[in-house]
Amino acid sequence: MASKWSTAVKKLRSQRVLPSNLSSAELSRIRVSIRRKAFFSARVENAKLLERMKKIVTGVVDRGEPGANAIGKLRAAVEASGYRAVPGEEGTIKDLTSSHRLKLIAETNAGMARGYGEWASKQDVDKLRRYPVQQLVRKLPRVEPRDWPARWRTMGGAMVQGDMIAGVNNPIWARISRFGLPYPPFDFNSGMGLRMIGAKEAEKRKVRFSSLDMSPRRVPNFDDDAEGELPRDESIREALLKDLGPDFYVRGGKVKKYAASN
Repeated sequence: MASKWSTAVKKLRSQRVLPSNLSSAELSRIRVSIRRKAFFSARVENAKLLERMKKIVTGVVDRGEPGANAIGKLRAAVEASGYRAVPGEEGTIKDLTSSHRLKLIAETNAGMARGYGEWASKQDVDKLRRYPVQQLVRKLPRVEPRDWPARWRTMGGAMVQGDMIAGVNNPIWARISRFGLPYPPFDFNSGMGLRMIGAKEAEKRKVRFSSLDMSPRRVPNFDDDAEGELPRDESIREALLKDLGPDFYVRGGKVKKYAASN
């Protein structure tokens, strides 16, 4: 089995850029099977810029560096593209050159690649027997942390002695994720991560998990590069528009929203 880091890099390299003028909320309406194959950021329509961003983030992951190390190069790429922030939005999260936005782009995309690599490395029968369950834990402090226990319970998760614990492949992990994916990051700037729990500790704590939770999931072979173009493929285009609704259209390889009529 490939290492989790090489798997993470392969995943990033295989992704197709998805230029769009959609907000993050609108992007989240696109089905997971499409979002998982795409590299995008809310309201970024420049395909060449997205491709450059992807290469920068991939390089950071390949070198094992933190996502924040990409900020300088990302800013240079944005500025070289001729981008200018909308008047009144300079320095805000909507400004592509702001440190906050660039950090979000770098850390979210790098984090997803690493999270995928970690998840893929767990899809092994022997590993799942030794470490059948995992716990959602805070890895980084936040000034205003989200109420993760509440989200966990709302999505059907059971608390184990006050902790958020479930089988490695339990559906709860995708349910609590803003992105619908079973690995971190589970939300933007969440600061949450996973702690693996061994079989003995799980038995001692009386953690309940099913045989399905311990069944390895299929890990795509990104060497095949069979992800397909986004969104040029007709089936992908149809799926995108079905998910987004009648207010959206695809033109010139970009997903756009019709202007609101007065």
